[in-house]
Amino acid sequence: MIASSGNFESGFSDAAKAIKAERVSARRHMNQLATFSIDPAIRELLSVWNNCRTPNWDGYGATSVSETTVRNAVALLEALPLGWPLPSIGSEPDGHITLEWYQNPRQLLSVSIDENSSLYYAAILGNEDPRGTCRFDREVPETILYWIRRVLR
Repeated sequence: MIASSGNFESGFSDAAKAIKAERVSARRHMNQLATFSIDPAIRELLSVWNNCRTPNWDGYGATSVSETTVRNAVALLEALPLGWPLPSIGSEPDGHITLEWYQNPRQLLSVSIDENSSLYYAAILGNEDPRGTCRFDREVPETILYWIRRVLR
């Protein structure tokens, strides 16, 4: 089974471990509430991975999606602020997982994550088409949160 970001630690003191345990417990409790649950996105992610975990999964030479990439995607989903709309999940021929927030054809954000925790984003917001790259370090970068907010307005 895929390990969640609850298995990652950013601090080593007893206080850091206690805070982490409380955060994980609170997240589990909130996940039991349908409003805050990320379970549908996790199920969609695992379904996508099941279809894309072998080389050439698309019949055109696609790279397989690695377990590390899936773990990173799970951690990214878990790091989203509670109550935010969940993205649709997909895969790319380069082995990345894609998370997409969609309002309409002129208002969407696509964020891809890879094995190295790099995030590649591209959005369409009317006539704007911002793109970029940032690092995922177990917290959703403010840049990504900004673009999600813009798409979901």
